[in-house]
Amino acid sequence: MQPKSIIISIFLQFILSPLLFGQNNYITHNLKQLDTIDIISKEYCKAYQSTFKYSKQAINYDKKIIKFLNFFYQKDVEIEEITRFLQNNFKNKWSIETNNLGAATKNNLRIYQRGNLGFEIAFTCLEDKIIYKRIMLRTSSEINCIIPNDYWIETLDVKYLEKYCIPLMEFPITYRLFAVRVTTDTTYFNKLNTTNASKYYSFKIDSIKNINADTWFYNDIYNVNYSNLKDTSALADTEMLYNFLYSPNHIIAIYAYEALVFLKNVKQMNIPLNIEEKMNKIKNSDIKIVCQTNDVIRRGLTYKDLKISKYQIISKFRKKPTSGF
Repeated sequence: MQPKSIIISIFLQFILSPLLFGQNNYITHNLKQLDTIDIISKEYCKAYQSTFKYSKQAINYDKKIIKFLNFFYQKDVEIEEITRFLQNNFKNKWSIETNNLGAATKNNLRIYQRGNLGFEIAFTCLEDKIIYKRIMLRTSSEINCIIPNDYWIETLDVKYLEKYCIPLMEFPITYRLFAVRVTTDTTYFNKLNTTNASKYYSFKIDSIKNINADTWFYNDIYNVNYSNLKDTSALADTEMLYNFLYSPNHIIAIYAYEALVFLKNVKQMNIPLNIEEKMNKIKNSDIKIVCQTNDVIRRGLTYKDLKISKYQIISKFRKKPTSGF
């Protein structure tokens, strides 16, 4: 190599290495997640290939989606900036559905799907601040088993993700075992700590796994027939239940209220007067929620509209779940 070429090579390494290093942080992590899927898949299929048969246009559309997801994950933006980006890049092929959670709102973002990537995007706002973001990715294509080893394999297309998606992603993904998708959850604790809710409700409780994701993502529909606190350590931790009564997600507060009603009536637990007052406020609140009875979902009702008796509440904690909790 000529001296001039050596100088140019060193210069390019000096300039590009920080960029590559930052990007490779995500690539290395994300490839390890794909390795996990690969290992699991090969327990059932010794050799496989992608069933992907999409056009170049579909691949380019997925790249366009990933560009938005990079922006969504990386940038500390408000809703107006997100909607502006979407309108500039996807015209009218997108929508945002907002669900009231009490003091907070959960927003489900939908973009018209034209590629191989399937995606669910959500974010939660508290006091006009985006404090939680969630990305879930899957593939329309599947794994085509060439040499079967059993009767079932993962249907998340490792080959497609590795070739077309992972090199472009500027956010970390986590594989959920047998969930046939990868996810990214981000909670902005620095923003949460500046909200009024942080004075009453702890966002750093470790006693229940994924409490932050549960607060903002899973508990957006009140289940009439079942309580999601039934099978957690919360029933053994009354201080935690007291804390949950102040959740900015009103459905979490309702679940805590019902857990305390159960403990009071079945375990003969004494409840402090101030907590009783808070429980009554939750029971009689005018906050409208989305509720589910069996397979029927209803919107725009308050908890008091449902007229849930203490006997119904006690029954919830004594029977097996009736839906997907």
